[in-house]
Amino acid sequence: MEQLRKSTQKQGWQWILWSGVLASISIGGILLYSFWLNRPSAALTVRALEVQQGSVEDKIEESGVVELANQQVLKAPNETTVERVLVQPGAQVRVGQELILLRDPRQQTTLARTELELEKQQLIIERDRQKVSDAENKLNVARTRLQELNEQRHSTQLEIRKKELEITNARAELRDSQEKLQASLRQLESDRELEERGFIAGSVLRNQEETVRSDRASVRQVEFRINNALVDLQDLQLKLSLTRQELQDNVRTAEAELRQAQLDLDTAQRDLQRQELEYQENQQVLQNNIITSPINGIILDLKVNPGDGVQTGNDLLTLGDPSEERIKLQLSILNATRVKPNQEARISVIGPNPQQFSGRVISLSLQALSSEASGGGRGGSQISVPAIVKLDRPTGTLIPGSQVSVEVILDQRQDILTLPVEAVQRDGSATSVWIADSENLAQKRDVTLGLEGLSEVEIVSGLQEGDRVILPSPGQTLTPGTPVNAETISPSGGSRSGRSRRRR
Repeated sequence: MEQLRKSTQKQGWQWILWSGVLASISIGGILLYSFWLNRPSAALTVRALEVQQGSVEDKIEESGVVELANQQVLKAPNETTVERVLVQPGAQVRVGQELILLRDPRQQTTLARTELELEKQQLIIERDRQKVSDAENKLNVARTRLQELNEQRHSTQLEIRKKELEITNARAELRDSQEKLQASLRQLESDRELEERGFIAGSVLRNQEETVRSDRASVRQVEFRINNALVDLQDLQLKLSLTRQELQDNVRTAEAELRQAQLDLDTAQRDLQRQELEYQENQQVLQNNIITSPINGIILDLKVNPGDGVQTGNDLLTLGDPSEERIKLQLSILNATRVKPNQEARISVIGPNPQQFSGRVISLSLQALSSEASGGGRGGSQISVPAIVKLDRPTGTLIPGSQVSVEVILDQRQDILTLPVEAVQRDGSATSVWIADSENLAQKRDVTLGLEGLSEVEIVSGLQEGDRVILPSPGQTLTPGTPVNAETISPSGGSRSGRSRRRR
């Protein structure tokens, strides 16, 4: 029994011993894990940038073509031959100065023929004018004679009235004479009977016969007077009627002749106007053969030489005004919606160490244009919006027709806190940066952005000037509290090492 109690006591002590060993091992493992977990980590070397004041630009970059103000290509006005070239590339020219003389013998012949036709037509017009003048004179004479007849009509009518009265009186006298004759005849018959009977002497009969003869003579005389008066009356009436009709016919004929002469003159004048227009057109064609400068400028290029034949619309020369230089842009639709006239622009020649020039946007087309795509790849068309940038001052070095790079400044802020774009961390709409605190531990800080450019952004809130912002390199992972060895980068591109202090 004693032995059993000792054996049981021994087993209890063994169990306690092993439990203590296991507990010690567990406590040691926990302490070891805690030590490993809380061990000091090595500082992570990162680039950092001190927050400073600067400027931010929102801009677009495009390439454009240099040209001069009023740069233009003068073209051949018609099919002709170059007779003389009066300028050379680089020559300064003034408005109206003759540049190229063209020759068109056929047009010169046409002009000479038209000039002869003009002279002939002018003679025809002079002849027709004379006809009009003659017809007017003839009409005036006819009207004058008709007017004179109208003025004499009253006196003629008085004469007719007198003749009618004269005839009336003569007829009354004729009746008296006839009655007297009849009485004389009856008396004569009576006297003959009496003489045959011997009642009267023969002398009485002869006296009566003489009286009859006298009365018959009186009747014939009155009849003659009446006949003469009737003839005169008919003459007066006929003269009045015929003369008026004739003069009226003369007036109508003269009026018709005048109208025809005026019509001929109007037709000739219209023909003259048509021929003058043809002459002016032919003269203008010849004048167009003298190519003159439309501007004060410089000759940029010559396309022809004396003796060359040119077709209508062929290029002759290019000129422009060097007092103003411009850049022609073809903006994408996306960029065109952001560009406005009067925005600042920077122009630089494409190449190493380019010199920059300042300018402004002066025009932006309201219509997009389609042009054939150039270069390799699939063919097709590109939609672009034309725009023009004017340099503030002519450089005298940019070559018209050359390609240049253009930066259009859409917006600009100065004397503000700025950071490089790569320093900003984005999580949806939230923005933040990593900073190195006073103990050189990485901390995440929310910031509010303002104007964003291609390489710089404006910091509106969340940072102060002098704060060190970490620029994580690709592959680096930061967590809040990570020790960092911040290598501060200067704005000029240099750097200075900043060994972090280990947190104790």
